[in-house]
Amino acid sequence: MKKNLSIILLLLVSFLSGQLFAQEKKRCGTTQYMARLKAEDPTLAGRMRDAEKLMQQEALKNQNTRTASTNSIIYIPVVFHVLYNTPAENISDNRIIDQVASLNKDYARLNADSNNTPAYWRPISANTGIQFCLARRDPSGNATTGIIRTPVTASGFDPETNDNAKFTALGGADAWPLTNYLNVWIVNYSGVAHADGILGITTFPHNSPPPHTSLADSLDGIMLSYTTVGGPNYHGTEPRYNLGRTLTHELGHWFWLYHVWGDDDNSDGVCQIASPYLECDGDDLINDTPNQGEENYHCPLYPRIDCCSSTPTGDAVHGVMFMNYMDYVDDNCMNMFTQGQSTRIHNCITSFRSGFPNSLGCLIPNGINEINSAILDLSVFPNPATGSITITSEFTGSTDVTILISNMVGEIVYTKELKNVSYINIPVDLSDKAQGIYNLTLRTTSALTNRKVILAR
Repeated sequence: MKKNLSIILLLLVSFLSGQLFAQEKKRCGTTQYMARLKAEDPTLAGRMRDAEKLMQQEALKNQNTRTASTNSIIYIPVVFHVLYNTPAENISDNRIIDQVASLNKDYARLNADSNNTPAYWRPISANTGIQFCLARRDPSGNATTGIIRTPVTASGFDPETNDNAKFTALGGADAWPLTNYLNVWIVNYSGVAHADGILGITTFPHNSPPPHTSLADSLDGIMLSYTTVGGPNYHGTEPRYNLGRTLTHELGHWFWLYHVWGDDDNSDGVCQIASPYLECDGDDLINDTPNQGEENYHCPLYPRIDCCSSTPTGDAVHGVMFMNYMDYVDDNCMNMFTQGQSTRIHNCITSFRSGFPNSLGCLIPNGINEINSAILDLSVFPNPATGSITITSEFTGSTDVTILISNMVGEIVYTKELKNVSYINIPVDLSDKAQGIYNLTLRTTSALTNRKVILAR
């Protein structure tokens, strides 16, 4: 009887674990999405294999682990295409701005919860040297907020069977050029039976040659559930996934990072080595992430030892790196990229996204109302600066002047208004601001001009 009871309990535990697994939100549908694209485009799988070979060649050129430095920060202009059918789907600017701020902290390892990384892995945790901005200049050179709102008739989008969200003609919104912008489509997946529960989907780089006019080029970017968009100050509405880290995760895929478990799990919620599952054979191609057999959910206790921890590439003492951004744990339980992942991100940019270091998308263009003759001169010194700057300008006559300085996500960090002046010489203390690129806007009653300000410490 005891033996039968043990068997019943074992079956019950297995059933319940499977039920819990089945009920989890599908944080990422990228693997299934890319499988569909490969099935629809017979050349895509081959191009991706060739692309991976190029990545490996790039990795051989950069064998030393990369350490971010002030001069090597790469800025990625982001355009958010908000596709909304209901007021709830038309999310606020504040949530989007907080989302970008959250990305910047995560990718710079300035996230407030970085201390939650186990001490053993802190030495290999990475500041990737990647930062993001809301696009301030559109493909035509005009000023933009980087947030494009499009009312749609669809009650939900189904990315596992079509790409309607990415084309205006199909009821969505066309992408901006992939060579200079990261496109993020904010959508509603609800109401689509097999897509309901998906939080994010991303395209991998695919080695398409210029001029980037293939269908795959038009699809490049990320589709994100509107419920997950937000940050620590303006939360999303998705329980457990409301701090913006679904986009942190999906961006990892956009930079060609794989899931830390190598996508070799059996999707049954049970980690097992034995054939035919072979759940320890998968590889995320990153040397400093330990082998693990499956994705993790909720907030596991550290260390979490799974069926692959005792393999030669696993870690039998410290277990799996469930707090890595490329796992599936709750937003408040993921907190790190590794140095190896950072290196692969930069190899991806060098190999396939090389336009971004020179993109002008983060810089505000001169306004359409600018009258150059009204502003005789505008200078900022020192520039780059370590803390304080001085702004000087001379005007053709007395005028009211507004000075605005904003960061890359559009938040105003300094403002000053002056009345009836013909010359300014204004010191501005930015010593409490983070290093990076800022936009200086000088506006008079008849003119508008901008300058780039760099804080480098």
